[in-house]
Order: sequence, then structure tokens, then C-alpha cells
Amino acid sequence: MTLHAPRDEHPSQDFVFCVFTQAVRESILKTTPSSVAIKVPSAYSKMVYQVVVALYNNTFFRKVICQIVCLTAQKPWINIAAMKSYKHKAVEAAQFLKDHIEKLPQIGLLTGTGLGESATALDISLSFEYKDIPHFPATTVESHFGKLLFGSIRDKPIIAMQGRFHLYEGYSPLEVTFPVRVMQELGVKTLILSNAAGGLSPRLQTGDLMIIADHINLTGSNPLVGPNEESWGARFPDMTEAYDKKLITLAENAGKDAGIRLHKGVYAGLQGPSLETPAEIRFLQTIGADAVGFSTIQEVIAAVHADMQVLGLSIITNVHDPLAPTPAVVEEIIAVANSAAPKLATIIRQVAIKI
Repeated sequence: MTLHAPRDEHPSQDFVFCVFTQAVRESILKTTPSSVAIKVPSAYSKMVYQVVVALYNNTFFRKVICQIVCLTAQKPWINIAAMKSYKHKAVEAAQFLKDHIEKLPQIGLLTGTGLGESATALDISLSFEYKDIPHFPATTVESHFGKLLFGSIRDKPIIAMQGRFHLYEGYSPLEVTFPVRVMQELGVKTLILSNAAGGLSPRLQTGDLMIIADHINLTGSNPLVGPNEESWGARFPDMTEAYDKKLITLAENAGKDAGIRLHKGVYAGLQGPSLETPAEIRFLQTIGADAVGFSTIQEVIAAVHADMQVLGLSIITNVHDPLAPTPAVVEEIIAVANSAAPKLATIIRQVAIKI
């Protein structure tokens, strides 16, 4: 016995019942409707079917059923609804910001641990607390300010995040990259990211700046897993040149002009929050990583998917030596990042001017 609704996406055949996407959205995702077919295996009696339908027609039980199915089944059609809700939230957040700003930003800036002061490169005109923006996550890391800034550099409108979200905070890859999607909806075409990283290469010293030429994703996560939102980007984005070569050249020239020593290297992204063991450091050095940290990777993947040009900058806050390991002190890491923030601001400002 089959009851159809006007869609082609059918749940699996072995469900006792399936739910309408409308109900899923109302109870889990809080967005607007579309429907799927309901399929009840023939082995079940008419009485069971009637009971299921009666329960499902009750608003309260329908919501409970939807929650159970979403938590336990994780079927593709549920993931499709989740992705549509995710995009809807990004659009809503972007619209909220559009209602308050005069010019749409061309460049996005995303700063990391202890680097909120690097946003001083920006002539700030408007500031929002993350908690005041619809659907925006809340930063839980003490050294992240949790503010979204709008301003300009030489009349170029810019959006800047003082603080980001991490996998180790318990956020999903989609939540970590939510600000990138909001920027995409605002029309941002260039994304500049900064982070605090541990040095792995012997040529790096504490306080150095490193331009990210490439990365190694060791987080075990990817924000593009699941249904692809075609309006945002291709199913299989090419990562050959994740970090834009023209932007890298602009950053190198900015460093030379300002007398700031810049290195270029490969950034390895881990999930965190536990810091690396000496054996892990040796492994990372062996596979070609020059620096390591707990951020950036997810946002870069989403930005490449969004067809943004990306520049990544790391401040080397400590240098690892697996032969003579010393415990890392978080307060010292933050202090180094803070002291290097003005150099970072100089590079960002000069790059933005030349874009």
C-alpha cells in the first residue's frame, strides 16, 4: 500500500513509515515545505498502517516521528532538506546584514586566535555581535572577539570576522563554514584568512608570518559532504590552486615593501583541541607540512566551492622540535599572535588595496 505526494524523492523501501519533508522542516529545520512519498511495507497489516497514519496526522506525533527519523536514519532525502534549510539560514543572515549596510562587501576577512586586532587594517563603519545575527554560531574561544565588522580599505567595502568557529568546539563543518556562505550570499569574491599556527619547518621562527601555499586536510571532515547546493558551487570543486597565486604574489610584494619577512609553506589542519605529540610532529614533517593548526581548512574548502579567490596567512606562534619537545603554553601563543597582529594588518591592507 503506497500513498504518494508530489515528489520523485522516495525514502527507502523498508521503512515502517516515512515523513513528509514539510514536517521535517517544521520540526527539525524550521523552513518551508515540500513532500515525499509514504511507503508502508505490504507485510504490515491494515491496522498497523491506520495507526501509523493516525499518529502521523497528529501534529505533535508527526514532529516526534520526524525527529526520530532524522536522528536515526540519516537518509539522503533528509539530508537534502537539511541542506536547503542551511542555505535558507545563510540567505536570512545575509539579508539581515544587507538591511543594515550601504555597500555590499567585495572582500572578506576572517581572523583567528589572538588576531582580532589585525582587523585594524579596516576603516570600521559598522559592528555586529555574532549573537545578534540570525542563525550565526557563537564563538566559545576566549581570544576570539565574536564580532562581525563592516568597513573599507581605500573605499573598497570589506566584511571582517573577529573570531571564527572550530570543529573542536563541537561545531559541524557546515556550522564552521556558515560565515563563508553568508559572505557568498553577500557577494564576496575574495577571502583572506589568518590563523595562529605551530611551526614545523626549521626555517620558521616564533613570530614569523607564513603565506599558505597549500594545505593538508587531516581533520577527517569536509563541509561539502552530503547533498551539493548547485547554486553555490560544483559537486567536485578542484583544489589544485586553492590558494590564489596572484594574491600570494601581492602578499609577497607587500612584505618586501614593508620590510616584513614572509615565508611560504604548507599548512596542516587537525581537528584539535589536544596539541600534537612528538610522534605526530615527526609525521607532519615527513608528509611535507610546514605549519599546523586547528582551523582554516574547512573555510577554504567552502570558499573554493564558492569560487572565491583565497589568501591564507599564518602567524607562527611557536616552533615544534620533536627531538627536544617543550610544552606549549596557550597564553604565550596568544601573546605572540597579538604582538604579530600589526604586521598581519599591514600585509592585509596592502593586498586589499592592490586587489
